[in-house]
Amino acid sequence: MFTQKKAFLAGFTLSTVGFATYLLSNKTNRRRIENRIRNFFDHVPDQDKDHYNQDLQAKIGNPHPRDEGDNNMVSEGSMYSVKYYNERKD
Repeated sequence: MFTQKKAFLAGFTLSTVGFATYLLSNKTNRRRIENRIRNFFDHVPDQDKDHYNQDLQAKIGNPHPRDEGDNNMVSEGSMYSVKYYNERKD
């Protein structure tokens, strides 16, 4: 027996598929939708992965010796795994 949520979800899915089929059945509608999707993605800025957060990339694996917060975090992180191993061993 369908519950009310399942019946709503089934009806919503069927209506969405039917509407999409109706829109995509005509060739001019397909082209228009395709152009709108392309225009939308043309306006989305491309993020070059090489330029994304360059400061962090320069710092990874090479922390500054006087950066107390970062060095402290690294030392605590390395001790976590040792402490975990020792607790499991005992």
